[in-house]
Amino acid sequence: MSVTGVLRRLTAGGFSQTAIGRIYKVWAPNYELANVYLLGQLPRFRRVAVDKLQLQPGAKVLDLSCGTGANFPLLEAEIGPEGRVVGLDYTPEMVAEARRRVEREGWENVELVEADAASFELDERFDAVIWMLAASVVPGWQLALERAAAHLKPGGRLVIADGRLSDRWYALPFNWVADLLGMGAAADLGRRPWRLMERYVERVEYEALFLGFMYVAWGISRKF
Repeated sequence: MSVTGVLRRLTAGGFSQTAIGRIYKVWAPNYELANVYLLGQLPRFRRVAVDKLQLQPGAKVLDLSCGTGANFPLLEAEIGPEGRVVGLDYTPEMVAEARRRVEREGWENVELVEADAASFELDERFDAVIWMLAASVVPGWQLALERAAAHLKPGGRLVIADGRLSDRWYALPFNWVADLLGMGAAADLGRRPWRLMERYVERVEYEALFLGFMYVAWGISRKF
């Protein structure tokens, strides 16, 4: 069996919630190293994803699986002080790092919630939801996608951005490297969440980046 096949078997079905918690407890204080881990592509990747939200000043945004809040500066630049960000993450250590970022920057319009992306319920709806680098990680990712769409206002935008295995012929020999890196982040890069987005949002679009190893998919909530 090939290296890719072995890694596929190891990651089939994803990681348990317990294993994910342990991995991201380690990642939390070192999350800035993710840019090195992703070969310097992360700043551009975040910028592309946030641009797809098409945010306006005063918008309310849900940053699902927000991690340490690395998206917050980009979101704040778009929505301004009159807008609002809710960052939700399952791992206490990640939420703690995000809280330190918020306090350091003095953002008064950011709320942090510790909850499971697959089962959360908030008493509000948002102009936009961004779910970044987590659809490949969350065990109940299909339910998380449903919850994300359910928390959009009519006409709101959903953006999913994550890693994947490439289907480009010239990149196929390197899929085993992507799988190996994915294991270090508890990620199953074989998932294809954009294929389910049309169940919940319309006008779904998709863009592959970095030789097909990253993607951004977006759509608009139905207006009813």
